[in-house]
Amino acid sequence: GIEIESQVRGWYNYYNKFGKTEFVKVMNHLNMVLAYWIRRKYKRFHRKPIVKAFGWLQDIASKDRSLFYHWQRGQTPRLCLCTKR
Repeated sequence: GIEIESQVRGWYNYYNKFGKTEFVKVMNHLNMVLAYWIRRKYKRFHRKPIVKAFGWLQDIASKDRSLFYHWQRGQTPRLCLCTKR
């Protein structure tokens, strides 16, 4: 929890200064990793497409943006980002 948050804060501080487009890519990847984690963690998403888990993650982000640091800064999951995988 706290270890990951401090790492994300570091990424935010670095990429926000030197490469904002790269920062968006890194945070989108982090949201995808969270969606894959949800898929492994909860049985109801286990055999469903990743889009379902990503949509659920999007719902959580809309209800509580303070859950993750990058969500607080506006990098919430967007459903269109996961259609490539």
